[in-house]
Amino acid sequence: MIRRTGIHSSVEDEVSKIFEGKSLNALEMLREQIIQKLDSQAKIDRAYWERLLQKLKENVARQKLCQIHSLILSINATKIKVESLPISRNMKEKFDQYEAYKNGRYSPALIDFDSVPQVAKVVSETYDKKVIDSERSKIFEKFKNVVKSEEIYERMLQEAREGMNEHEMEFKDTVNIESNSSMTLKKPRFFNRINAGFDWNKYNQAHYDVDNPPPKVVLGYKFSIFYPDLLDPSKTPSYTLKPYPVDKDFSILTFNASAPYEDIAFKIVNREWETSSKYGFRGKFQDGIFQLWFHFKRYRYRR
Repeated sequence: MIRRTGIHSSVEDEVSKIFEGKSLNALEMLREQIIQKLDSQAKIDRAYWERLLQKLKENVARQKLCQIHSLILSINATKIKVESLPISRNMKEKFDQYEAYKNGRYSPALIDFDSVPQVAKVVSETYDKKVIDSERSKIFEKFKNVVKSEEIYERMLQEAREGMNEHEMEFKDTVNIESNSSMTLKKPRFFNRINAGFDWNKYNQAHYDVDNPPPKVVLGYKFSIFYPDLLDPSKTPSYTLKPYPVDKDFSILTFNASAPYEDIAFKIVNREWETSSKYGFRGKFQDGIFQLWFHFKRYRYRR
């Protein structure tokens, strides 16, 4: 039986070549683009894009297997090198313990109680189990927080994309800014949109019509910045707006939050904002998401 792929066999090789030489990060970015394409309302060859997504997943899995294989080879090579070197009695005991652990003999060797040094701390089985359970709980809680963060982020993306209209488009470009922090901070994730359309002011009404519309302009922005892991959630993130030194027609909008997040900045059109909720302004922090939505003021044209 011939397996249906959704695309002609002559295109299959071209599909495979798309992923050649791409890193895992590049493949992940491409995966997001393909999913956006499939989620869009545009008329596309869905069978082709679904097949492309399937081939991409196969390439990702293959690269991860290669990484695991390389890691195993590296570990084995290190083991051979260590075995060929003269080692101390203490190191030999540790290596023997590792070999016993690897071979499934997990129980420690029985020792004579009288040989235990007086300064050694002897703990009961109950206390030891309590400590282990406590450490496991910490790891489990950390894992739950990661899963919860991912769920919130995916929900935010889904709601934002479902709420997009024909005049909105995704906005991903950031501006590099210097950090004065000595801590290792991480870049927050985000989902931003530009609201673009026609500004039918008096001038444009006088010089254009529906059949010959004026050029599209940026009418506003919607920023959604993701901060699920703030060390102090009571501190609401903030933002600053400064002129763009290279071009006066633009400004730099910077979002600031406490650890573990670094500042993140975007270049936007330099126009006065409508700051009333009546005109769609929103600035709030809720459920780990900081939203800043605004439209630009519209000016009347005078002859």
